[in-house]
Order: sequence, then C-alpha cells, then structure tokens
Amino acid sequence: DYPMGNHSVPFTAQRRRLRERRLLALGFGGTALAFTLVPVVNFLVMPVAVAGATVMWVEEFQGPGSGPGGPPGPHAAPGNPGHEQPRN
Repeated sequence: DYPMGNHSVPFTAQRRRLRERRLLALGFGGTALAFTLVPVVNFLVMPVAVAGATVMWVEEFQGPGSGPGGPPGPHAAPGNPGHEQPRN
C-alpha cells in the first residue's frame, strides 16, 4: 500500500492490483504480521517488511505509467521528469 501510495496509484487501482496477486499480498502481509507477534523480533521485522514491500512493488506490482520511464508525476520539474521541483 505505501509504495503504491508514494507513486500516486489511486486506491481503486491499488485494490485491483492486490486482488490480481491476492495470495502474494496476503502471504507477505500475514508473514509480517506473524513475526510482529514475536517479542524482540518485532523490532527488526518492520524495517525489513518496509524494504520487502518496496522490492515487491518494483518486481511484482509496478506497472506502466509508474516509476522511472512513466509519465511525469504532478511535481515534475521541466527537464527533470519524475522528480520533485527544488524547494526554495
């Protein structure tokens, strides 16, 4: 959910993509949940789960129009597509 939200994927599209890969999404989330129930291990699980969700986004869910090579996002700077404009 967070990697998709960071790439401005609408909620309905998120649900559709996750529904298409239901077993993968539920397996990943269920495993992360199970490990958060183990004392001490839960401190390590969340950062690993965030990194894992990012890898899963790149390898499994990222589609056309998202990420590098897709159309520029709402904050794209001219000549620098896909990147935020510098803040003054």
